[in-house]
Amino acid sequence: MFNLECLSEHKVYKLKLKTIQPTIFGDYEESDHWELFIRAMENDLHKIEPLVFEHPKNKKPYGRRIMLCPANGNTLMVLGEFRIPVDFVYVIILLHSKMYQHPYMVIENYMPQFRNPDTVAQMVINAYNRVLKRSGVQIGLEPWDNDGNPIMYVEDGWNSYNRELFMIQGRNLVRKGYEDALEMAKKEQEGKPAISKKSDDIRVYILHKKKDLVLKFLHHAVKGMKVPREIAMPFRFLIDHKFSDHIPYKAVIKELPELKGLMAERRYNEWTNQNRTDYAMDPRYKMLNDLIDMFL
Repeated sequence: MFNLECLSEHKVYKLKLKTIQPTIFGDYEESDHWELFIRAMENDLHKIEPLVFEHPKNKKPYGRRIMLCPANGNTLMVLGEFRIPVDFVYVIILLHSKMYQHPYMVIENYMPQFRNPDTVAQMVINAYNRVLKRSGVQIGLEPWDNDGNPIMYVEDGWNSYNRELFMIQGRNLVRKGYEDALEMAKKEQEGKPAISKKSDDIRVYILHKKKDLVLKFLHHAVKGMKVPREIAMPFRFLIDHKFSDHIPYKAVIKELPELKGLMAERRYNEWTNQNRTDYAMDPRYKMLNDLIDMFL
């Protein structure tokens, strides 16, 4: 059973915005152009330029969900694998703090997903810096213990967020609530044919009427592939483009038994999970659009 005491585990970091180019003395000047960070945050929200979150060492991808719409740089999001709905870490960003007067970030509920909250913090900073570097600035962070005094980030977070939200007149707010989003999610499932989750017939999971041609595409797309990420890519492509539902590993291996020694079930599920992986920036993924056009 999950240890509920882990929910209180957190670490706080000061955020600093600095120029990328060093001065003649070799140091980096601090910048006050936080509007660049805010723009990156809102471009991510509106999917103009989505941020990419991956482990700073092994490049393992992670999913992200925005829980509170950005309000002038103040927001709450969750980051994780989402193998179950609550498999995530809280990330609180406050560029405008009412109580402390300087930007900071909180990583909360990081166990048991991560032993070290610094890993999550660096993942977030790297995601933003990939975008910010074009503007000549980067985000730096340093652990902050407030000289041993408790950091009241829960109280400060809500008060600061509420203040900024009203200052920007509710920009990014939508009229719909969670109940509407839940209703929409349910409707997306309506009309889909019932699928036996025990079936190992791959055709059962293919939604396109030309099932045999979709299978020919799959056979061609995985031919010669040796790396799990590349093998799983065309299966993920079919899910993303509504050509199929998620195809269970056992159905994949029955159709393509040669893949069994190249890709374990855990790795296949990892790379085909829409909540936590994103192939959008991979040129090979984009080439699959042209490939499937050859078959359909």
